Amino acid sequence: ESVRLASEQIEFFGGNGYIEASGLPNISRDAQVTAIWEGTTNVLCYDFLRAFGKDNIDKLESFAKWFRNSIRKVLESDSNIVNTVKGVREACHSIILSFNNLYADLHDIITDAKNLPKYERNLRNICFSISRVYIGTLLGLF
Repeated sequence: ESVRLASEQIEFFGGNGYIEASGLPNISRDAQVTAIWEGTTNVLCYDFLRAFGKDNIDKLESFAKWFRNSIRKVLESDSNIVNTVKGVREACHSIILSFNNLYADLHDIITDAKNLPKYERNLRNICFSISRVYIGTLLGLF
């Protein structure tokens, strides 16, 4: 987001935005560095896939089992939050839907490496979805 905003800022100032004395080019360069400082998300996504390993469906099944048990605990809980706060139950069902889509994509990638190119451009979204499902489930448990 910062890269886009820095670019718009330079564009807003026109030719003056490109002059070093304005300080805007420095902001633009800083925005670029911030995005890659701790390693790009693309590299992290490939790391994630490597951790699952080719044809290693056991890790995916283990995560799926944990998720299903955890979300069941949340939905069956006597917690006031799940039963009284509007939107919590719907959020749980949304997480379940996201997980089911995610599971199907990961299963395709892990079971057949030929499927990877089909998913490669969405790999970041897949990894962010894993994070959202995991975090959402943990929030429900606590």
